Amino acid sequence: MKNNFEIFNEINIDLDEYEVTEISELEKEKMKRKFINTTKTNTKKRYRKVAASVAIICIIALVGVFSNEDVLAKMNVLGTKIEDFLYKNDGELDKYKTIIGTTIENDGVKITLKEVIIDDGQIIINSLVDISKLKEQDERLKRENLILVNSVPRIYIDGKYIKSGGGTSEMNTDGTINLFFTGNTKSSRIGKNYDIEIIYDNLYIEAGENLEYHKNIENVWNFKFEASGKEIIKEINEIKINKSIEIMDTTINLSKIRISPVSLKLYYNVNLFKDGYDIVEFKIEDENGKELFMEGSNGKFKRTRAIYNINKDVKKVKLIPYVGEKTFREKAIDIDLDK
Repeated sequence: MKNNFEIFNEINIDLDEYEVTEISELEKEKMKRKFINTTKTNTKKRYRKVAASVAIICIIALVGVFSNEDVLAKMNVLGTKIEDFLYKNDGELDKYKTIIGTTIENDGVKITLKEVIIDDGQIIINSLVDISKLKEQDERLKRENLILVNSVPRIYIDGKYIKSGGGTSEMNTDGTINLFFTGNTKSSRIGKNYDIEIIYDNLYIEAGENLEYHKNIENVWNFKFEASGKEIIKEINEIKINKSIEIMDTTINLSKIRISPVSLKLYYNVNLFKDGYDIVEFKIEDENGKELFMEGSNGKFKRTRAIYNINKDVKKVKLIPYVGEKTFREKAIDIDLDK
């Protein structure tokens, strides 16, 4: 019988191909991760690691790798923080987090729900997985240097199931694994207190040089707590755009940008092309020409929202539409974020 993950694609990446000291910071960030939220959560791609001491990033929707001393220095027994996943300075998001710190152990696996942020239209979750006891019980697992663990949590906010989201898992140098996940929420009333339930009920483990070892653990690690985004909502800046542009006989209607301490969200609407072209998306550059990384997007047939990581010091952005590999820079729109 096929397991739940046999439909996943495979990607093999040799970290020895990358010369970290010879690439720019922008290239390193691109190598690290381009994280895509999707309308279905249980998809991922697999890859293998050559050097066991290097950080592993397994991305559910898209896979990337990144290795440098700064990242490795952060990976202690406490695991990676939300700031590390979102390219923020250490402690920059402290006042917006709800620190949980609850640990549940089942079947030799400890999961610690570390921290949660209720952002504008999304919930961000950082958990830590410890499988050291499981390794002691499983001689085969104990011998392997490469071990990958993935799990997609079920998320309920005020009893409502969050249907879409995506995330990454990152192995720390001490053998623990951080599970980072964002779920897309529709509510913008993030100032209230929410009753939140996060359930991990299926852990998938791969190990071995060619990831030939597979283990599926079905149990329940259930976390219940309250959280709010009241600190974030105080700092949200909404800028109306209300402009339309024409590309390849298709109209794109841009409505607004919302900027929180965590992210920039671009709201727009576009129909699919009649001739089967890719949907229109946007590159966003800051005033220095540096591209913001798109962390996720909503909308299957019509794009409704795209989420980008943004530095708090950015004052202006340029919205540049593209379709597949074709960029329409002449259609770009400049936005002053200080309005």
